[in-house]
Amino acid sequence: MAVAGDRGPGSNGVAIASVLVGIVAVPLFFFPVPAAAAVVLGVVGHRHARDLSGEIMGVIGATVGIVVMVLFVVLVALNLDDLTHGTPLTGATHGTCFKETYPEDIMVRKDCGGRHGSELFAIVHHPAPAGAAYPTGKFGPFEANSQALELCRLPFAEYVGQPALESTVVTYTVDYPDEGEWRRNERTVRCFVIAKDDGRQLTRSARDIARMPPA
Repeated sequence: MAVAGDRGPGSNGVAIASVLVGIVAVPLFFFPVPAAAAVVLGVVGHRHARDLSGEIMGVIGATVGIVVMVLFVVLVALNLDDLTHGTPLTGATHGTCFKETYPEDIMVRKDCGGRHGSELFAIVHHPAPAGAAYPTGKFGPFEANSQALELCRLPFAEYVGQPALESTVVTYTVDYPDEGEWRRNERTVRCFVIAKDDGRQLTRSARDIARMPPA
């Protein structure tokens, strides 16, 4: 015998499942399948709900799924530039500007005329011969970094128009081989111009920036 609010044959199980899947989809918003499943289960659960509470749970599950899917689409759209302009650091060329301030394996290309984190101004090679020991010296584990900075010092002055110590606007950072790469005889050092104030970005190309009037 049916009671008040009971719609007769049916089940709230699918509606309940939609809510649970929707909850799971929230922390997994970057993976749209759970959200899509929550929407489907919510619609099915609403249609076949045994009572009003089942219908409500179906609506909740579907709504959560839709919200999560919208969030996923928005995030993909916001990061489309990263997805389409990602460049392996090993394939970067002289004069390329990037979103990132410090070197990473994959970097996002940016227009040098706009805001960017860094600018590749030189690619040089460490003079150590094949088979040489990894650099060590008075700077200990930072010796390789120190030598890479020295290799980029003159190219920086030539590119920017003045030495890094004299510039009030820009300085530079480097990407150099780690010990594993060094053992494979990798000697490439990449030199990047960055803004001198930590956290700030470049707003135009750093090429000849010291030779130009202030922006």
